[in-house]
Amino acid sequence: MWALWRTAQIRSCLLARAALVVLVMLAACGDSGTDSNEPPFVPEDASEALFVQAGASGDGDWRTPLGSVQAALDQAELDSTIKLVYVAVGEYHESVVVSSAIKLIGGRDPQNEWLPTDVDSTVIRGRRIEGQPVTVMVRGVPDLVVLQNLSIYAPDAKGPGESPVAVFCLGSAQVELKSNHIVGGVPGDGGDGAPGTAGEDGFGLGDTQGYLGAPGGAGGAGGTAAQEPEWGASGLCSDGSATGGNGGAPGEDPLAGQPGPGGDDGAAGIGGRTELSIDSSGTVPRIHVLAGGDGGDGADGCGGGGGGGHAMCSPDVPGGAGGHGGSGGQGGAGGGGGQAGGCSIGVMVYRSLVRLQDCLIEVQPGGDGGDGATGAIGGLGGDGFVGESIAGCSGGNGGRGGDRGQGGHGGGGAGGWSVGVVVYDANELEQDNAVYRLSLGGQPGRGPGAGGETGFSQRTAVIR
Repeated sequence: MWALWRTAQIRSCLLARAALVVLVMLAACGDSGTDSNEPPFVPEDASEALFVQAGASGDGDWRTPLGSVQAALDQAELDSTIKLVYVAVGEYHESVVVSSAIKLIGGRDPQNEWLPTDVDSTVIRGRRIEGQPVTVMVRGVPDLVVLQNLSIYAPDAKGPGESPVAVFCLGSAQVELKSNHIVGGVPGDGGDGAPGTAGEDGFGLGDTQGYLGAPGGAGGAGGTAAQEPEWGASGLCSDGSATGGNGGAPGEDPLAGQPGPGGDDGAAGIGGRTELSIDSSGTVPRIHVLAGGDGGDGADGCGGGGGGGHAMCSPDVPGGAGGHGGSGGQGGAGGGGGQAGGCSIGVMVYRSLVRLQDCLIEVQPGGDGGDGATGAIGGLGGDGFVGESIAGCSGGNGGRGGDRGQGGHGGGGAGGWSVGVVVYDANELEQDNAVYRLSLGGQPGRGPGAGGETGFSQRTAVIR
């Protein structure tokens, strides 16, 4: 009996110890029945969110985040259940295109249960979108897009006159920018205009086959037994009219042809104006100000008149023909206008509705305009051909071709803008506590011709 009682006591102690172990384990784990690793911060169902962390290579779950913002946006576009993309602190060197309704929210700390942290801690440093210096483009989205708690830096320009844009909203119905730091990139300075090409000298000696300027007039025929000596023909001008040098009169003492008039100088190009313009021919519209105008080409000199023919020397000896007029000099080409400087733009709004709330927008100085180039000197008029001499009876010499006109000087390009927000229409923008840090507009291009205008510095600018 005692042995049976002892066995029962041992079993009872073992069961009590087991129960105690179970109680301790339950106390350590909690009795709620929930997974302690589940992030409590997610404001909406986690099944509706993707998570991004720089350098990661997961599938977008909060435990295994994606490595790039664009990868998350591409995945969200294919899955209509995804409403949110949370982006961890860190730097993301990429440009992104938003093509579907989404809330893109930065400033999350994956080391602290993905809780919110500093606004400036998620930085997107752009590269280029379809060849243009743009960091974030919201394109063709008919529903709400929210960009929040992000620092968005536009790339710097790579080419002359380029205008970097941090955020470009194109054809989208409702875009909200909340608590973002938006920074425009360094724009490109405008390129200088190309110098004009010098005009060629006119041909002399009556060469009518290879002239570059307007041709000279033919010399008059000498007198013969069958005909009287002829007047020299007038030289031509570049418009084809016979208003060059007059032909010489024939006779016993024939006259030389008259020199051709010189060509007019080309008009100077106008300076570039600080008028914003948009080129929407490509998939990514480009903003720019106006370049300086090209200088006009100098006019060709007119051809010289032909010399008059000599009368018959004797009953048996004909008179000499007049010399051909020289061709005019070729006009100098105008100098090229300077390219406009690029603009530094924080936000570009084109056929969209955008609301700014609690955003800091910072932009760089506008690019300097390029200098206008010098117009080129034209060619000199060619010498007329000497009249024909027969037994001392010489026709009149051809007149010299007119000298060329000089090409006009190109105008300097306008300086680029330093502008926080550019809108296509004033009704496309709403603002609530937006703060701007502006820089100076670009300096105008100079040169021998008209200078451009200095670029503006403004919080907002309207294209039309």
